[in-house]
Amino acid sequence: MRRLQRSGLRCEPRVRATVFATALAIASHSAAAQDAQDAPACDASPNQVRLQVRVSGLHSNHGNVTITLYPGDASRFLAKGAKLARLRVPAALPITEACSVVPAVGDYAISIYHDEDDNHKFNRNFFGLPAEGYGFSNNPKTLAGLPSYSDVHFSARLGDNPVPITVKY
Repeated sequence: MRRLQRSGLRCEPRVRATVFATALAIASHSAAAQDAQDAPACDASPNQVRLQVRVSGLHSNHGNVTITLYPGDASRFLAKGAKLARLRVPAALPITEACSVVPAVGDYAISIYHDEDDNHKFNRNFFGLPAEGYGFSNNPKTLAGLPSYSDVHFSARLGDNPVPITVKY
């Protein structure tokens, strides 16, 4: 919350943050690209591509929700070092929101997890199964294993693009 206040963004009851500055700055492998990026606020500009991520189903408002954006390339989905950007926003009930400006119209995929202990890691149990809540764009049904890129990708157009995600535990 302090990071949002320092950046000049208003803190609303439902957390609203901005992320994903530009593809070039975000795609760099610097340590700064690993954490949230400050970016111009989402506004009503007709020339912006805005992703309005709405995460529901959190068990608590502890920690943060980590949102990771992937480009429109199946080979880069969930691949190490292949993300376009990552944002960590404080968890809020009943909905955690993030308005994200992306560089261009096109295909993207999003993965999220509820980092309840705020250790910036996706915790797993002894058997390697998720110990924290997680979700993906398009809310694919996953009984075992990870969803495919074709199940989670979506096309973003100019203007507002709602991306509802329900967390699974």
